[in-house]
Amino acid sequence: MIVALLLIVFGGGLMTTFLTGQTSYLSADAYIQVQQEARKAFDNIMRDLRESGNISCGAQGTGCPTAASTTQQLNFQIALGFNLTTTAGCPASAICWGTETQANQWVHYVITGQGNNVQLVRCLTSGQTDPMPASYAGCRVLANSVKGGTSSFSWDSAPANRTVTIRLEIETQNAALPTGRQTTNVLTSQVKLRN
Repeated sequence: MIVALLLIVFGGGLMTTFLTGQTSYLSADAYIQVQQEARKAFDNIMRDLRESGNISCGAQGTGCPTAASTTQQLNFQIALGFNLTTTAGCPASAICWGTETQANQWVHYVITGQGNNVQLVRCLTSGQTDPMPASYAGCRVLANSVKGGTSSFSWDSAPANRTVTIRLEIETQNAALPTGRQTTNVLTSQVKLRN
């Protein structure tokens, strides 16, 4: 009887230790996943925005005149080069703007989706205010599990600043986590345009 009681206590201790270790592992893994999602998105965004110009915000291509304005869509063009008259649509003795594949196209970052399926996507269109493809088909996903209410873009167009601010929060949900979800803090990054 005493041996059985000792085995039960010992087994209970082992089970508690195992469950605590499993919960810690799941929490750490979820934390790493949300951090990697945010880092992947920021890496892609920074690379594009450093070479960009002709910034506008929103689906209507509005100008985002103040740093206080936030939006779920950022529109811009990338500088392809100077005096590229051999490239179709590029002006002589001026900067040629477009996307990495074609002059005069536009790049759009859009935070889209609802509930737990919010994504940050990168789309290319022919015009600044062209509608995005249906269901964002053909757009590249930059980050999954974006928290839509707190993630946004803003554009400070003052000549001395010319800065895009990106606010991004990533959240993953898993019933096995102690709180049921793992969230990054709102990560903020500013990119000063070179062009």
